[in-house]
Amino acid sequence: MDIAAAKKKEGLWKELLEDPIVFGNSNFFSLLKTRGIPMAVGKDSEDPEANWAVVEASKVDLKIIEYTVAGKTIHDAVKDFSDSSIIINGAMFNPKGIDPPKTIGLLYDQGQRLSTSLDPQATPGTQEAKLLNVVRKRFTFGQTSPGRGIRSYKYGQNATLPFVEQIKTHVTGLFSFIRFGVKQTVNDDKDLNVFFDMQQDWRGIGIIGVAPESGYLLFYAREGGTYGRHTDDIQEALVNMGVRDAFLVDGGSSVALAVNGAVVVASDRHEDPNLIATVTNYLVFYPKQKAVHAK
Repeated sequence: MDIAAAKKKEGLWKELLEDPIVFGNSNFFSLLKTRGIPMAVGKDSEDPEANWAVVEASKVDLKIIEYTVAGKTIHDAVKDFSDSSIIINGAMFNPKGIDPPKTIGLLYDQGQRLSTSLDPQATPGTQEAKLLNVVRKRFTFGQTSPGRGIRSYKYGQNATLPFVEQIKTHVTGLFSFIRFGVKQTVNDDKDLNVFFDMQQDWRGIGIIGVAPESGYLLFYAREGGTYGRHTDDIQEALVNMGVRDAFLVDGGSSVALAVNGAVVVASDRHEDPNLIATVTNYLVFYPKQKAVHAK
């Protein structure tokens, strides 16, 4: 390392010590931007089980993967996609123990529909048809094409995305958590009750947030069962930071997050892949970047 580079690195760490990047602070993204940090990872100081990661959207492209057999975990995803920057588990899955499980929602990767996604021509009156009707009211997240930065990432309600097929890589069936900078509540979607009514269980939760002004994507994941932030506390922190849109990729005991090949959150189902209900799909963000460990 030359002298100039060494001084730059020394100056960055001095700034981090004197004015640390703290999850929930209003200057969170601005500090990352002004210091030229393309990717960072850290823990939520107010939640011992929560980890976060951020990356400039221009630095990564999205790939959706779906395993066609039950029992695959975040550890398998990290092994299979070792050159990834960030991996987070995907949308809700069928809770009926189907083997292989079927995703609730539709998954597309590079314009190709993945094989075991829920069939939109499900037989009327069946459980799958009922699930599909719920999914159609929920949200889509995806990328139109690689390499175009934050504008290539699209998020919105399925009904407001008539050209969803143009979002080449995407996942549907997501819960809206923050929309246009406004916290979503059970009045907006009664199905959010599952996340807000279990406060005493300190429910596990996985979130992707979009901060368009700074150009960052944010990932937040926590295991359930221990003391930490309530769901509405997490919402408040994200809004204060400048996250304009956010959605829940999953909750409960299937939440998982990996950064630069290291698993930082792995809830119960990832440690016991023999459970009937197993995560089968993941959102993988490329390429790998060196993360700065922030306080």
